[in-house]
Amino acid sequence: MANTTLEKRRTITITGLDADWDSNASAVHGNMKIKSFAFYPSAANDRMIIRNKMIGGEVIFDSGLAVADTTPSIEYQNPPEWFEPFIDISECTLDTAANCKVIIKYV
Repeated sequence: MANTTLEKRRTITITGLDADWDSNASAVHGNMKIKSFAFYPSAANDRMIIRNKMIGGEVIFDSGLAVADTTPSIEYQNPPEWFEPFIDISECTLDTAANCKVIIKYV
């Protein structure tokens, strides 16, 4: 399975998280004004880290360890900020990657 990216109504949904995801390399348009990040874990102790632009870039979202598989971790950017989201999958802890989901809302 590979990452699946769906963009609709200023919302990007990424599922099948088994490889790095780069907003510049995907069908999405790189630099965007982010309103919120949401991570839906597959199990307790899952963790999602999203960086700006590249591996080693500034951490712009860190879900922390999930308490349960039904509790999403959501972080709002108020006001919205310009970022180029990048997921280095090797930094993330995902019990069942196919059951995890990241949702990025932008302006």
